[in-house]
Amino acid sequence: MKRGIALVLVIFLAFAFIPVSSAAGSGKVQADAVKIDALMKQVSAEHKKLVTSTNSFQGIDQYIVSDPASAALLSSAEIQKLITPQNGKERLTNAQAAADVDLFFRAFQSAYGGYAYFGQEAWDEAKAEMTSWLKERRTIQRAELEKALCSAVDFLQDAHVSIGNTDRGQELKYAYFYCEGQNYYADKTGYYKIIDSEKWYFVSFSDKRVSMQRSLTRSGEIVYSPVLFCPESGKQDKSTVTLKNASGSRKKEKLTWVRNQSYWDGYYDNSGVFQLLDHSGVAYLSLRSCNNYFEEEMRAYAATGTNLRNASLIIFDIRANGGGSELYSREWVMNLTDYIPVLPLAGGTRYSKLRTAAGFDNGQVPAGTFERYEAAGDWIENEIPIIVLIDEYVASAGESTLNYL
Repeated sequence: MKRGIALVLVIFLAFAFIPVSSAAGSGKVQADAVKIDALMKQVSAEHKKLVTSTNSFQGIDQYIVSDPASAALLSSAEIQKLITPQNGKERLTNAQAAADVDLFFRAFQSAYGGYAYFGQEAWDEAKAEMTSWLKERRTIQRAELEKALCSAVDFLQDAHVSIGNTDRGQELKYAYFYCEGQNYYADKTGYYKIIDSEKWYFVSFSDKRVSMQRSLTRSGEIVYSPVLFCPESGKQDKSTVTLKNASGSRKKEKLTWVRNQSYWDGYYDNSGVFQLLDHSGVAYLSLRSCNNYFEEEMRAYAATGTNLRNASLIIFDIRANGGGSELYSREWVMNLTDYIPVLPLAGGTRYSKLRTAAGFDNGQVPAGTFERYEAAGDWIENEIPIIVLIDEYVASAGESTLNYL
């Protein structure tokens, strides 16, 4: 068997399928239908370019900088306090809140791996904002302090960081927006839609955040549609698309955005974490979590990689998979292919006294050291088409599952 998983088509199924425009495919001019075989070859070529490229590694060294002086920012007593669960007070004096804010920023500077990525200037401005905020108050509610800290570090686009009981989800949340009635096809000239039996070609979008992406109509036809990916509060209702015809005439159409809606109902139990349906060589694999809490189900999932080697098609549904351990998906790929998947990856591990005290390392690497690592991706050929279904709830190890595929 050939190596790995090259033929993978990712479909973002978080939106109501786009209805087919009544003009498309009618009249004298017929639309060019997208052939699934050609599409699979195209996406495989795109994926291969991504997997084998190291362009994203450029410039990473400026964020991975060892800082021995940071090892002295936290005292042993403060480190012990940070790793010990605290009930905390509901109301704090100004002095108590100021001490907590100071410890907050020193802890990040001492141990947070992404500290340099967001820039010292951003952290300094955030601390200054909190200092100013504290001056106006004699006593402070804990919830108020947590909310103020979240606001001050709104540049911190890291979904794994939480501050108290404050929900940072909406501040970090990006969403997909789609357009109804804006379905395009493609030929050698470019993207086009059929209006009154005439081809009108795509020229540009007024909003540079908008891109043309593959979509499915309700009938299952593959088309191309404008997609906006932005913060939930950043949607623009005045976006337009410019079109032109063969004679060079141009016109603009307004883009009306519709937010995606996930098909997930927000609930699953142990029986729904992992499911496999196999009918006549077509396999449907549903994986809603990668959490070690469901170890028995996860091991059963990983083992199916061996069973599916002779499948003619695999539909891999990871919608609503919020993460856990990526090792199970790595093992699934190994079982399917007999090869260890290698992802293109560049990053680093920042060592600190806080990290050691929390039990993440044995302290042999000096605190303040930032070790860099890098791996080029390994492309693996494959003859089994794999269609992956995702939505906005896929995160962490769920995203790693997609990366391995």
